[in-house]
Amino acid sequence: MIDTKLNEAMQESRTIRHPVTEFQLPFVDPSGHKSPAHGYVGDWNIQTDLGRKIIWRNGGIDGYSSLIAFNPDKKTGVAMLCSCYFSDVPPIEIINTALTFLLYH
Repeated sequence: MIDTKLNEAMQESRTIRHPVTEFQLPFVDPSGHKSPAHGYVGDWNIQTDLGRKIIWRNGGIDGYSSLIAFNPDKKTGVAMLCSCYFSDVPPIEIINTALTFLLYH
């Protein structure tokens, strides 16, 4: 994050509001080890294992899926766009791909 007049608003958008059980996705490292994760919602979705954090948002409509995510500690982000239906590539697969990339690459 760069220093701008929007800093306060940007920080507020990443503030945790409440836990979401559907987002309790474990972080899976390349060797297959799973660490427990906790999912939260603010304006963005937040995955954490209480040591690492990924902030993300996804969506889709009529044959298109998208996800944007970033790892604030590594200052790395990824945007994924897919011309596919949820039945072709479930959103959880897109999310897991992004989480793995942002944590371990």
